Amino acid sequence: MEEVALGTVNIGDHLDAITELLSHNPCLLTLNVAFYGASLEKYFDYCRAVGSHPKIRRAWFGTVMNVQCGQVMNHVLLQTQSLSHIELELLPDTLETLVEGLALNASIKTLHLGTSRVQECDLKHLAEALMRNKALVSLEWKMPARNFGAVGRVFDAVAIHPTLQSLTLSSFVEPKKEAWPAFVNLLSNPRSIYRLKLEPQLPETENPHLVVLLEQGLAESTLQSVDISGFNFSDIEKSRLGSLK
Repeated sequence: MEEVALGTVNIGDHLDAITELLSHNPCLLTLNVAFYGASLEKYFDYCRAVGSHPKIRRAWFGTVMNVQCGQVMNHVLLQTQSLSHIELELLPDTLETLVEGLALNASIKTLHLGTSRVQECDLKHLAEALMRNKALVSLEWKMPARNFGAVGRVFDAVAIHPTLQSLTLSSFVEPKKEAWPAFVNLLSNPRSIYRLKLEPQLPETENPHLVVLLEQGLAESTLQSVDISGFNFSDIEKSRLGSLK
């Protein structure tokens, strides 16, 4: 068996059954399960089982709910040798515990990271982790629901990342003014990114300065592919942007 896909289910304390599945399937490559309702003990056992699995490449780790969960996940990230694609959602105050694991892991190439509920201080830790990471190839970042100025630090970190090729910014809203220079720089001169996708928080969300920022950043951009198709731009705005790429 190489793949298990369970969708989104309320596993609760039955998460131990998934952990048992991992221990009896050394050839498993993909575990696609979005779970909720698990106790901390079961969650810890699951994370350790995935992290120590000899072959699994892709796994969903659910929501890192608190500092204890973050410490377990950090250990998994530091120890795993086979995982190349992970997905996890972070809650406030958990990113600080994950900095070392996210920064130093050399096997993970694709990271789907949800930060919709984190606070501004958490973004500083995310930026630090990305600044130190030397292996990521693809990052999908579900941005915070609140518009923090510190997103500029994350923009700076991914813009100079040495190996990152594909970046998706989901739940995107126009950044605060203090983050505009970092956003424009990310668009115009990323070190290694050639594919960028912006997915709006909602198509009808107002982004009054976004077209101007896109024009500034994309005028002489090194990006090869830019996908902004999800935004509800006017025909005039589409014409202005269409002339750039």
